[in-house]
Amino acid sequence: RAYEELIERHRVDHSVERVRNLVNIESGPLKDFFAPSSFDMRTFENPQLLDRTGLADRLGSSSYMPTPSDSSYGELLLSANELFDAHQEDGKVRIAHDTHVYFAELNV
Repeated sequence: RAYEELIERHRVDHSVERVRNLVNIESGPLKDFFAPSSFDMRTFENPQLLDRTGLADRLGSSSYMPTPSDSSYGELLLSANELFDAHQEDGKVRIAHDTHVYFAELNV
């Protein structure tokens, strides 16, 4: 939860919706993709264990976060280091992540 709060506090592009917020399995692109078949979804825990550099790299890989040229980048790194220090165990933080797998039998 602390990681999500850090993202919301420092994100620079609020118009970018995160992918997981866009996917509605009841309608839209997924239904169209698998049509005329129905599909199922399974969710698997897939946590990431990151060292201090890995945490900064993960934050930097998101288009909605400050880049090194942004004036708020230093604040982001400071917050990331504080988060790391507060939550690290044996030099790693665990970032919860779920992987969603969508599948169907396709009639081609």
